[in-house]
Order: sequence, then C-alpha cells, then structure tokens
Amino acid sequence: MEAGSRVDVVYPVAMLVGGLFVGWKAGAWIGALRRRALTEREAEERAAREAALQERETALQERERTNDEARRQLAAREAVVDQRAEATERRENDVLTKARDGERLAEQVRSHAASILAEAKGRLAEVAGLPAAEARRRLLETLERELVDERARRVLRVEEQARAEGEQRARDIVLTTIQRLATEHASKASVTVVQLPTDEMKGRVIGREGRNVKALEAATGCDVLVDEAQPLVTISCFDGVRREIARDALEVLIEDGRIQPARIEEVVVEARARVAERMREAARQALREADVGEASDELVLVLGRLAFRTSYGQNVLRHSVEAAHIAGGIAAELGLEARVARRAALFHDLGKALDLDQGPHATAAGALLRRLGEPPEVVAAAEEHHDDLRTASPYAVLAQVADALSSARPGARLEPAELQIRRLADLERLAARFEGVEQVYALQAGREVRVIVDAAKVSDARAPLLAHEIARAVEAELHYAGEVRVTVVREVRAVNVAR
Repeated sequence: MEAGSRVDVVYPVAMLVGGLFVGWKAGAWIGALRRRALTEREAEERAAREAALQERETALQERERTNDEARRQLAAREAVVDQRAEATERRENDVLTKARDGERLAEQVRSHAASILAEAKGRLAEVAGLPAAEARRRLLETLERELVDERARRVLRVEEQARAEGEQRARDIVLTTIQRLATEHASKASVTVVQLPTDEMKGRVIGREGRNVKALEAATGCDVLVDEAQPLVTISCFDGVRREIARDALEVLIEDGRIQPARIEEVVVEARARVAERMREAARQALREADVGEASDELVLVLGRLAFRTSYGQNVLRHSVEAAHIAGGIAAELGLEARVARRAALFHDLGKALDLDQGPHATAAGALLRRLGEPPEVVAAAEEHHDDLRTASPYAVLAQVADALSSARPGARLEPAELQIRRLADLERLAARFEGVEQVYALQAGREVRVIVDAAKVSDARAPLLAHEIARAVEAELHYAGEVRVTVVREVRAVNVAR
C-alpha cells in the first residue's frame, strides 16, 4: 500500500516537473521567436528608414541640380539682358548722333534758304520799278532755274554715291541669281519628254500605287509626270544633268522592260556613269575646238557639265567655245597669246556648273581654277568677267569682251522677235513723252536709249535730271533683263545715267 502510494505521489510530481520543463522550454523557444521577430521588425524598420533617408537625399540632390540649372539659366538671361541693354544704349547713342547731324543739316538748310531769300529780295529791289506781276514772274523764273540746277547737282551726287556703293553688290546678287537659277527663258528648257512605245507601258512605269515613279524621282531628284492622254513621260528639273540621267535611265528601263524599285536604282547608277562619260567627251570636244591644250580630269568633268546648262536659253558650253574663238581672234589682232586668251574665255563660266553654296559663280570659278593651278590670267578672267576689272591682265579684258559679244549677238539668246520689237517700241515711246525730247533711238537690242533734246528747252543743268527721270520711268514701267543705259544728247554734250 505504501509502495502504491509513493508511486501515486511520484508520478504527479514527475508529471509536474516534466510539464514545468516543457513549459520552460516552450517559453524559451517562444521568447526566442519573439526576439527574432522583434529583431527582424527592427531590421525592416531600419531598412525602411534608411531607404526613406536615401530617397530624401536623392530628392535633395535632384532639387540641388534643378536649382543649379535654374541659376545657370538665370545667369544666361542676365547676360542676354546685359547685351540687350548695351545694344539699346548703342542705338540711343546712334539716334542722338543722327539727331545732332539732322539739326546741323537743318541749320545749313535754313542758312541756305535765308541767303537765297536775301538774294531774291535784293533782285526784287533792283526791279522795283517794274510792275508787280512782271517782277514776280522774273523772281519765280530765277528761283526755278536755281532750284533745277541744285536738284540736278544733288541727283548726280546721290547717284554717284549710290553707284559706288551699290553697283558691285547689285551685280553680284541680281545677275548671279538670274543666270544660275530658274528664269523665264530657262523654264523653256527645264523639261524632257520620253516617248513610250505603248499605252500599256504607262502602267508599268507608274507601278503599283506609283512606287516606280517615286523610286525614279528619289533616285534622280527630278519630277516624273506620266501623261494620261498620250504615251508620254515628262521629266522636269532645272538641273540639266539630273534631267539627262533620268532620261537615260528611263529609256533603258523601257527597253529592258523590268521596271521595279531595285532595278531602277541599279539603272540610275549606270546612267549616272554614262552621262558623266558623255560630259567628259563633250568637254574634250570643246577643248579640241577651242585649241587650248589639255586639262585635268576634274576640270574636264566640270567643263562637261556646262553642256547641260543654259543661260537665257543659250547653251553655256557652246557659248564658252564661241567666246574662246572670239577672244583668240582679238588676241591675234592685238599681237597677244591667242591660246591663253582662248583658255581664259573657255573657262570663264565654269562657276555655273558648281553648286550655289560655293558663292557667286565668278568667284567659285576663280577659286576652282586657282586650286587646279591654272595661270593667273585664266583665274582673273573667270573672277572678273562680270565685274569691274581689278587686274592689269589684258586677257581678262578679252574674256569679258568675248563674253559680252557672244551673249549679245543676234540669235544667241532665246527671245521672240515680236517681244523684242515691242520692247524697243515701248522704250522709244516712253522716252518720247518727256518735254523737250525731239528724237529717241533704242540701240544695241534695247540696251541703250539715246535721247536727242531741243537745246532751247533743255539746258545743260536739266539734261542729267531728264536722263534720271527717263531711267526711273524705265525702271517703273518696263520689264527688261540686265542694264539699260539712257543717254541724253544736247548739242555735242552727253550725260549718261545707267539703270
């Protein structure tokens, strides 16, 4: 009974001890888990705080960069404002200077008017014995003569100053633009027509949704138009070389029959080579005709491009060969080197084959010839054939004269006969309507108007003023290319005013 009692006592105690041990272990394990969870939570919070801090630092840095950029922009704007302030100050100084000059000029005008009035009063006192109407008439006649003389002198002075300052610039801008860009005459030679063998070929040339035409235009730089009514293809381009490449390529494609974008690109490349060879052959033929000797390959290619250039309808390469013959003949008569003169005249218009971004065609030709080692006489002829001569070389003069003769000869440039006759008649009719004009003659294909006046009605002082008025009327009412020279003849004196 005692043994059973001890067992009954020990077993609960053991179970209690075991339960306490297990509870202690479980508590320790749970505590470890809680400590680990707290540690992980603290780590996450610390990481979140660090991330927020890093994000805040990044935002601060970005804001600092934005502030730096704003400060730089503010500094740039301040610099611009300072520059504008300086420019405004300079303009104000210029205005003040001009105002002072105007005041001085006004004072001079008032002084001059006072002197004229004093002189008029003196003359009026001299004729005080005359009737009032007669005295007034004489006074007005005297003042009118003096004013006409003063006006004529001022017109001549202003025109001389304007010509000295503007003639060079006007010639460079107007003549270069007219000769090198599209003009009324050049537009007549800006298209090429290719005949199609059948109407069915039009569809093949156009391609699906026009892709063949677009490919040909992109490869050649020309406008290609297919005629809806007739089996014709019109190639339009102001660049004669591109137009010739397009024509050659289109004819090969039509003959071959395989018309597609890839094939078009191949044929255009081949056509470009063939046209380049034709240009070289045309240049070699021109060199032989002009008898100027050999030339470099680059010079030959540039010269050959002139075969596809026109000026007022005149082929520039044929014009250059003709000018070379004229210059050579004049040089032979003067005892100069004919070959040098022909070479200078042959190459004078090379700039018309160069791109516009190389400057005026005369300057561009001179730079090219100088770079290729041509003689100074040839370079000067190219640079100065449209300008006042700056060199003592007689060959530059010969090239300029030959260029003018070749361009001005009858039939050299396309101009309908009716238009030419009407222009001459308009020039003569316009000049004849001025008071004192007796006879008017339009000379040199309308490049000069010679006016013969009544010496009793037009004085020497009035002659330049009349020439100026006629020139202004020509500018305002007539259309003409180049320059028209107005010459007023009174007895044996002549005064020229060019417009």
